Amino acid sequence: MLTRRFGVRSFRMGTWRAKILALLLLLACSRAVPDQRKTAQGGSVPRGIAQEGSVQEESANEASSSIPSKALVLGVPYISWRDAEGMRFDRKGLANPSFAASTGMILRFWGQDLTLLERSEKALPRGSGGWADIEPKTARGLDDLKPFLSRGIPVLVSTALTPVAHPLVWTGPFAREMTIVNVKTRRTSGVLGDMPSIEDFRKLAEISKLGLSLRQGMAFSGRVVIGYDDERKILVLHDPSFGPAWEVGYDDFDKMWLISERSYAAAIPPDAQKILTNRPPGAPYTPRTDDQRAAAALAFGYAYASIGRGDEAARQFRAGLALPGIGKGYRHLLLVELARRLFADGKGEEAIVEAQKAIELLPENFRPFHVLAEAYRERSDLDSEVKAAQAKGTARALCSDSSAERAIARAFPRDMTVFGCTAPLPPSKD
Repeated sequence: MLTRRFGVRSFRMGTWRAKILALLLLLACSRAVPDQRKTAQGGSVPRGIAQEGSVQEESANEASSSIPSKALVLGVPYISWRDAEGMRFDRKGLANPSFAASTGMILRFWGQDLTLLERSEKALPRGSGGWADIEPKTARGLDDLKPFLSRGIPVLVSTALTPVAHPLVWTGPFAREMTIVNVKTRRTSGVLGDMPSIEDFRKLAEISKLGLSLRQGMAFSGRVVIGYDDERKILVLHDPSFGPAWEVGYDDFDKMWLISERSYAAAIPPDAQKILTNRPPGAPYTPRTDDQRAAAALAFGYAYASIGRGDEAARQFRAGLALPGIGKGYRHLLLVELARRLFADGKGEEAIVEAQKAIELLPENFRPFHVLAEAYRERSDLDSEVKAAQAKGTARALCSDSSAERAIARAFPRDMTVFGCTAPLPPSKD
């Protein structure tokens, strides 16, 4: 077994990981795209300015002066992670479902059929012959997206899940081939898998020759940018995990975007101008639900906990629990993570209280029993030792109980990859 260390973390690589890496390398078929394309007359088309259809070429100065300080593309259909899990798409089981969801949003916006998702070269075609010529690019910054958005064109981007950390491997059999060993103060329950800092993720990707571009990095989080506001310094995103019209600050977005080297793609069919001109006015987007807000709180808190920022993690978990409309699934998951965080901070008695609340909601999940076992053991009295042994035994029994795993698969919200005892849970059936 080959182990490479970065700080306190160890990246362990399984015996058959090379086979999976070889499969990932087959996906790495795209090359870097130059900053500018040449026109037929030999001039340059500035990055971010489209050539297709009747969308006109502009000089860089003209483009800059014509871009408004804010824009919002209305009428972009929203597809959630859960929706995408039930869809047929290329490389399912390996590719992140958020990419299928985000690509599907782009397809539906332009009136294309979602069956194109079954072949990635048809969903995101290159060259002539497809529904559009889509060439992923590497941006210099946020300004490269604004020419599209100001013209009513949504943009597909590849990002990390959070600004500070990203799940090591998102889905499929590769998910447990590399793990991170964390010290106690950085512990999480494991329900979202291992989540290294973005810096460590990029180091590991470099060692393992993992592609980072939009077409290569299908372990990243696919999102659709639909707007921006320079005064408020926010981007507006359709996020398959966190909901429609999710607002995120410019700085946080750029931190997430850097994981893919700012990879993006704008789909512009030949008749784009006609479609945009004839499109009826779009209605305002539906507000995000409390469960979608809880999904962000869980993911951000988990990311902070994973890299040792415990106070920020606890604030996220408590903020999620304060949402009045969250369902049982998110309340349970947030309670488990808060209990784990409290125990790591030396607050064993408080951890026991939160873990017991989580068990009342979903007694089939083994994870809060692990917290109880560790917290009781630290009391160091005979009665607590018995309780610790009982909690540990219950956790072990639940891990080997297929009916318990089915129960948590039904109860857990499916807005991102979640783990059962040993592997990611299968797609939801409902």
